[in-house]
Amino acid sequence: MLSELCAKQFLFRAVPKKTALRSTSAPPSNLLKSLISDHDASQERDPVAYVDQLPPINPGVPSAAPECPVYAFYLPQFHPTPENSRWWGEGFTEWTNVTRAKPAFNGHYQPRHPGALGFYDLRIPEIMDRQVALAKQAGIAGFAFYYYWFSGKSMLEMPLRQLMARYDTLQMPFFVMWCNENWKRTWLGGSETDGDLLMEHKHLPDDPERFIEDLADALKHPGYVRVDGKALLLVYPLLGREGADGDPAYVAQIVARWRAHARKLGIGELCIGSFEWPYVLNSGGFLSAPMLGVDFFFEFPPNHVFNYAPVHNVTSSYHFYREDSKVTVAHYEDLVQRSRHLPPPPWPLVKTVIAGSWDNSARSGTRANVYHGATPALYEDWLRDAMQYATAHPAVPGNPMVFVNAWNEWAEGAYLEPDKRYGYAYLAATQRVTSGLARAATEKN
Repeated sequence: MLSELCAKQFLFRAVPKKTALRSTSAPPSNLLKSLISDHDASQERDPVAYVDQLPPINPGVPSAAPECPVYAFYLPQFHPTPENSRWWGEGFTEWTNVTRAKPAFNGHYQPRHPGALGFYDLRIPEIMDRQVALAKQAGIAGFAFYYYWFSGKSMLEMPLRQLMARYDTLQMPFFVMWCNENWKRTWLGGSETDGDLLMEHKHLPDDPERFIEDLADALKHPGYVRVDGKALLLVYPLLGREGADGDPAYVAQIVARWRAHARKLGIGELCIGSFEWPYVLNSGGFLSAPMLGVDFFFEFPPNHVFNYAPVHNVTSSYHFYREDSKVTVAHYEDLVQRSRHLPPPPWPLVKTVIAGSWDNSARSGTRANVYHGATPALYEDWLRDAMQYATAHPAVPGNPMVFVNAWNEWAEGAYLEPDKRYGYAYLAATQRVTSGLARAATEKN
C-alpha cells in the first residue's frame, strides 16, 4: 500500500529484451477460457512450492536474537475507520481492494486469496496473536508499522496501539515508519487530475515537536526497537514528492529538532532512516546521510531506479484481456538479479526485499504495475543476499538489519502471510534464511 498511498511507481514502456521472452506463452485463442483458467488457478495450490504448514521452532534449541534481524513492514488498513468509510464506502478495508482484482494478462496471478488467516479484521485481538506467532516462528524480529500522521491528525493507529497495550502477552518488537506524503485518491487508480486531496501534510511551524510528542509513548515503550541503544524511526520520505522540502539544510533542521525534543521528553537518542527518491540522491552530488541529519537510507522496492531499468519492461510479451489495458509488466526475477548484483552505494543503506510479485492491480486495475513471476525460491535467494550484504555493510556500524516488503501488503501482492497458492511457502523460506538453514531440496526457481 505504501508505494501507492505515498508515491506512484512509474514503469516505462519499452521494447523487451529478447531474453525476457523466456516466460511468455502464445496468445490464447479463447480469451474467456484463458481468463477463467487464470482466475481459477489463483486458488489452486502450486504443485512445487506450496507448503501446508510452517515447521515448528525446534524446542531443543534455545532462541537467540539473530545476527542480522529481519523486520517486516506492517500495513494497518485491515479494519474500518470513519475516514475510509466516508471516502471509499461504509466498512472499507484493504480487503475491499483485494477482492476486486482480476487477471489482466495470460498467466497473471490474480485475484489473491488469503490462506489460514482468512479475510481478517484487526479489531479482533486473536488475529494479531496469530500474526505474531507466525512471524516469530519464521524468524521475523519485529514489525515496522506504517504510521500516518498529518499535522496532528493520526490514522490507522489502532493495530499499533493494540500491540503496545498487549505487549506483555505478545512480546513482539515494533517500530514505525512515518508516511510523510499527502493522501490522495490517486493511489486507487485515479489520474493526477481527478485525484482529490484527502489528507495533507501541512508542515506547520511546530510540527516537528508535535510529531515526536505524538509518538512519545511508542518511542518510550519497552517493546520499541532500538538500534545501538537508540529508538529506530523510519521516514518515507524526507525530501521530494510531498516530503518536507527540497532543501536538505532545512530538512536537517527538522531532524535536529526531532532529536532535541526526543531528548527533552526522556526518549533518548533516535536512529533515523529515510527513503529518498533516486533523483534526490543523485542530484547535485547529494550522497550524504549527514546532510539530512539521518543515520542511513533504506530501500523500498520497487520504488527506486537502482533496481529497475526501462529495458526490463516485458509488457508487450503478454496477451492482455482488455484492449484498453495500460498495465505494465516486468519480471520479478530481473528485479531480484539486479538487486543482488548492485555494488555497495556510497551511503549507508538498509536493503529491502519484496515478498512476492509486487502487483498493485487490486487498486489500480488496468493501470497497474506488475513484477510478474515471483516464487518463494527467488525471494529466498534475494533475502539471503540481503542478509549477507547487511552483515558485510551494516548501515549502522555493528547493527546489520534487513527489511521485508511486506508482512501483509495484499493489494500490492507483497506479503508473507499464507495464501491459497503457496500456503506458508514464503514464511518457510524466511524461516530457513533466518535460521541459517539450506534451501529445501524441492525448491526451484
